[in-house]
Amino acid sequence: VYELLFDESDSFVQSVETKLAESRMPDTVEMYLSHAIAIGFVTGMVFWFLGTGLGYFLAELGFLAGPLLGVPLPENGALVEFVRAARTPFVVLLLGLVLGGFGFGIGFGSVVGIPYYRAGERRREINMLLSDSVSFMYALSLGGLNQLELLEAMAKAEDTYGEVSREFQAIVRETNTLDVDYRTAIKNQLEHSPSDEFREFLVDMLSVIHSGGDMTKFLEDKRHKYIRTAKQEQEQTL
Repeated sequence: VYELLFDESDSFVQSVETKLAESRMPDTVEMYLSHAIAIGFVTGMVFWFLGTGLGYFLAELGFLAGPLLGVPLPENGALVEFVRAARTPFVVLLLGLVLGGFGFGIGFGSVVGIPYYRAGERRREINMLLSDSVSFMYALSLGGLNQLELLEAMAKAEDTYGEVSREFQAIVRETNTLDVDYRTAIKNQLEHSPSDEFREFLVDMLSVIHSGGDMTKFLEDKRHKYIRTAKQEQEQTL
């Protein structure tokens, strides 16, 4: 069903795939959307059943026995008898289909919306904690830690720096398990972070690493900037 409804180059599929990565959900986009379609189908069937039952209930109460929608028809023709006989089943079927489609939309949309919501929550937390994280890295850099040790120290500080630490965990994990250079790992992480602020920080950090610049001075400058950004984020959240 997924292959019939979606194409790999579909912008919607690519958007969901991006949000799955940003929200750190392990599902592939094919399996996740297939799961969403299944839940939408089940929910749609439940709503269709309820809609059909509601239609028959209204028919039993006589709500569907009024005028024929104001459409002029011959008084004593076969068409009138056919319309009167088919009206109740048609309305019941239509009500079931409408509610069924509504139920499918609720089920499918709710599942698809989860990665968007989680990515948004991660973005907000990263922006809130980025100033403290950079201050921590600045203090470690003053203490003499090199660039790789800074990344590893941030990856271990999940209890304090939450989602920011998890971003660095992905970098360190790729470096250690896939035998990837940490510069390349940082570059790869740019595609999976939900925070524009954090992506900008990684881009600037890569520039300092490639140019052999002063990492301590870079972190000091970023610390002051992100303190102001964090205050704005807090005001927006409140």
